[in-house]
Amino acid sequence: MLGFVGIGVIFVMVFGGYIAAGGKMAIILKSLPFELVSRLVPDFN
Repeated sequence: MLGFVGIGVIFVMVFGGYIAAGGKMAIILKSLPFELVSRLVPDFN
């Protein structure tokens, strides 16, 4: 349980810092499917 909280805190800090620095989440969300495929496909081979 503590691990999930830690992962959540890291995600909030990383993406919060990205947004605070002027980044746009639309770019992240647009590339998300491609990133997931590139990370998940090697797991199935």
